[in-house]
Amino acid sequence: MSAIGRWVRAPLLGLDLLPWLGRLLAGRPAECAAAIEQGVVSVNRLESFVRSHRLGPLLHSRLDTTLRESLGRRLVEQWEEDYTRRWLLNERFLQRARFLAQRPPFEAGDWMLLKGPHWAIRFWGDLALREFEDLDVLVEPPLVRPWLQTLVGHQDTFPARVGHRLRVAVTHARSVCVATGDDEILGVDLHWTLRTHPSFRVDQGRLWRTSEEFELKTLGPVTVPSTEYALVLALLEVFDDVSRLEYSLKGLIDVLLIVQEVERAASWPEFLARRREEGLETVSVDVLRSVMKLFGAAGYLPSLRAALAAEERAHDGNATLDALTRRTTRASALRRLRLPLYDTSRGRALLHLAWSSPMRIGLGWAESADARRLRHPGAVPPFRG
Repeated sequence: MSAIGRWVRAPLLGLDLLPWLGRLLAGRPAECAAAIEQGVVSVNRLESFVRSHRLGPLLHSRLDTTLRESLGRRLVEQWEEDYTRRWLLNERFLQRARFLAQRPPFEAGDWMLLKGPHWAIRFWGDLALREFEDLDVLVEPPLVRPWLQTLVGHQDTFPARVGHRLRVAVTHARSVCVATGDDEILGVDLHWTLRTHPSFRVDQGRLWRTSEEFELKTLGPVTVPSTEYALVLALLEVFDDVSRLEYSLKGLIDVLLIVQEVERAASWPEFLARRREEGLETVSVDVLRSVMKLFGAAGYLPSLRAALAAEERAHDGNATLDALTRRTTRASALRRLRLPLYDTSRGRALLHLAWSSPMRIGLGWAESADARRLRHPGAVPPFRG
């Protein structure tokens, strides 16, 4: 994704196929096969949709015998090849991540893996099913500067300290590229909070207290967010991506699959009550309602459906759904999506936007320039661990 986002965006491609995909992800392949046999879903359109969103590995993992026959041998084999290719890429990613995990500052273990390979295995069902390119890591704010010093030689000068404080004040992460041996690099998104905004009060203490240990192949046991905060992060990712018109189907699938996990194990009223305390209730309700409608998931998410029905009066509308289903400009996304969903006054949100945006754009451009420079062989500084 770009540092700034897009200024205009067409509707998400293949919206009419999302209910079919939702049934497949809910474990109803027989219904999906029937839709193809009855001509409700065209195999040719489905093939184009899957190719555009790079979903071949995911669909390959969900096929049963009947659905394979409905799709035809050529398409099934194509998705199998996609699965193998993705598995090799993600395995290589884990090998590079292992290089970092065995060296400082990672070896101390005081970090949390936010998404990526953990989400692929836990929520999508297999390492090869979800794309990921960067290692998203969360550390406590006091550790950010020492981590940057180790990873990229962050200098402890007065201008560097001022720049770092500005970055922490207006953003929630910094992207760096780290050499992992054999002339390869790995992108690391170093987070110190899930989001930075005057209307958000993400409970960092609870995020760390409820964290879990997840056994990840190659890396071994890693600290990861609880399912609750995995969903919070997924909801914020969709909200930010749609606001910047940089959204993809992957983020919506993240929400749907994590929601299915929460539906089985948690209380939605309690989940929404905690989001209210964090200033995230309006964002959460809007994104959850939009995802449920896009995938036609109300029938197999009864607890969520009931919880959102109780919120109907307080949070009318589907700003996220509207943005995804129509041609949207950046200005309309700000007016219809961002400002209405912040749990703060429009004046305060606009003031924050006015003073933080130029700095965030400048920081984003600087990181993009660094990324372009690091594509050239020999441009990555030696790892300092």
